[in-house]
This record gives sequence, structure tokens and C-alpha cells, in this order.
Amino acid sequence: MADTKDSQATVYTAPRIIPVQHVVKLMAAKGVSAVVVTEAFKPVGIVTGHDIMVRVTAPGLDAAKIMVGAIMSAPLVTIVESESVGNAVALMGRHGIRRLPIVDQEGGLVTLLTLDDILRLNLADSSVLTGIVREQARCEGDSSPDMTGSNVIRFADV
Repeated sequence: MADTKDSQATVYTAPRIIPVQHVVKLMAAKGVSAVVVTEAFKPVGIVTGHDIMVRVTAPGLDAAKIMVGAIMSAPLVTIVESESVGNAVALMGRHGIRRLPIVDQEGGLVTLLTLDDILRLNLADSSVLTGIVREQARCEGDSSPDMTGSNVIRFADV
């Protein structure tokens, strides 16, 4: 994945023991649709706007009382940064996911590759992407932050 290093987006993280309400505020303030849940700087789950809508808002739960760890999607599918973009796209297709955390050799979060990133940067064969797009067509729209820099920002730093 080293060939995409110059175009990595900022990734926001949160611990699993923080109320969903705080993560919603972070997502709204930063204009992102997903936050990676981490423990000791290693990704363990992901929370998206869709997760919050389906698992908190729709059932009428109190976002101030529900912890992120209770609603995150896990186990998390990740890929090591030394892998190719083609392998990343194939992995996303196999698992039907729109977001793929990229980790270093020790499992630490490096960045988050999204379907939108791939489409925007034309990083893979369009025939492979067609399957992912079809699989995810029912999901709500997703926008990634500007593709500048390579930062992972922890919730505690915001």
C-alpha cells in the first residue's frame, strides 16, 4: 500500500469506552462518516453513521449512555500496508465492506482506505469495483475527508 501513502486521508479514532454521543459530535464536526475504534493504537472495530442510525437512533436508545464498543462493527477486517491496492480491493469485495483499515506490521493503524478513495483515485480495475459498488448500493452515501496528509487522530486529541 506504500504507493498510496502520499494521498492518505486523516483518520479519526475513539476508544470503545466513550459514549456514542461524543463520537457523533466528532463525526459531525469533522465531516466524516466513520470512526475507527482502537485499543492501544490498534484498530478493533469501526463505527459508521449507518451503525449509529440502525443500532442507536432507530431503536430509540440514548446515545449519551451507549458506549461505542457496544455498537461497533467487529471483528475488524484489516490489511497490512505492504499489501497491494489490488489485494485491498479484493479483500473489500470479499467482505462486502466500504472501508478498510490499513495497519503496519505491528497492527497499528496507518490509515483508512475507503471505496470512495478508490473510485476517486482510480486505484483499481473498474470490473472489480463494480461488484463492491453493487453490494454496497443499499448503503447510504459516504464522503471521505480531503485526501491530504497522513494522520491518525485519536478522540482524546480532539
